[in-house]
Amino acid sequence: MINNIKKFIISTLVLGSASLAASVDLPDHFTVRERLFTFMATFDVESPRYRLGYAQRSFSIVPEYVLYDYQHQPQFSARMRWTFFGVSFDIADQDGRKMGIVDERIFTLFPAFDIISVDGEKLATARMNFWGTTYTVTDPATSEVIATISRPFFNFFGDTWSVDIINHGLLKRNGIDPAEFVLIAVFQTNREYWERVRREQQQEQDRNHSFKMTERADLLPAVTEQVEAYRDEFSAIDPTEADFESIEQKVEEMYNDETGLTPSVGKEGLISDLYQVAQLLADDNLSIGEKAALHQILEERLNHLQ
Repeated sequence: MINNIKKFIISTLVLGSASLAASVDLPDHFTVRERLFTFMATFDVESPRYRLGYAQRSFSIVPEYVLYDYQHQPQFSARMRWTFFGVSFDIADQDGRKMGIVDERIFTLFPAFDIISVDGEKLATARMNFWGTTYTVTDPATSEVIATISRPFFNFFGDTWSVDIINHGLLKRNGIDPAEFVLIAVFQTNREYWERVRREQQQEQDRNHSFKMTERADLLPAVTEQVEAYRDEFSAIDPTEADFESIEQKVEEMYNDETGLTPSVGKEGLISDLYQVAQLLADDNLSIGEKAALHQILEERLNHLQ
């Protein structure tokens, strides 16, 4: 008998040139329930009738999430990597074959992720609502709703996400693996936990007067002033999605083996990176749209540092 997690998420998916194609007989509803008091972040994946398996963060320096079936066999992994524009997850099956990417979109008012095939085609976008309770997964071409990933507003005993497949036809046609919905739910809960820990640590450091800014933090006024100087020039320009994608690629090219630059860590490191990237605003090789896109992203990043 085929085990439930494979039947539900993995085994009914066929590896194709773009991604995995979902079976039409997928259940309409399943939950992703956070376990409390576990050493590693763990989430149970359940249907109304069965325990399908669980997702767990691996014990590794680089965050990685693994989806197991109910017999504890790994079926799916999502390895995180950091970019200047947020985080991306490289998705692979149990044999290490790449299935696609789940890419965070940082230039949005609320959290959002793009689900991308191995060929680089955008299959869907998941956007969080104002209340932080529901991701709506939509088709990038038609904006039709494919699925929702939701949780209650109050979560006293950990998060429980409900995943509801709304349009099986689009799910199959776009070749989307529902396991990627599990990843989005798990990462959102984990991200909020990390942010709470960071805030608590910062508050403790402030209380003890032990937090000292390094020389890199002195760059913050310089970055702010530089971005402010370009506001009038770019404020009336509406950059396209292609402009954002192009400038993202060019920024990532700054951080490769040939340049010798590597992304920094911590708040001071981010300020240093922003200072380096802000120099591109004066680069004559960039189009006006690319500069406007970069200016908006820099303003967004600086707002988060205030």
